[in-house]
Amino acid sequence: MAISDPTSNGVGALPDALFQTGGHSNRLIPVFAKGPGSNLLGIQADQEDPRYGAYLDQAELFRVFVGATTPQP
Repeated sequence: MAISDPTSNGVGALPDALFQTGGHSNRLIPVFAKGPGSNLLGIQADQEDPRYGAYLDQAELFRVFVGATTPQP
């Protein structure tokens, strides 16, 4: 498994980081959001981990992305 510490690409740019395995890690990955639609993360996080609290799975995360990027009437 290869893991690297994030490196800065300056203000306003996403950092570089490397995380890769030969398979799935089955670990919870933190996701942070800010701005319009970011409240959807908390709404969809309907599963509970005894150590880390509420979380959502990858299908729910996809629905959050779609909901946050779909224009509202």
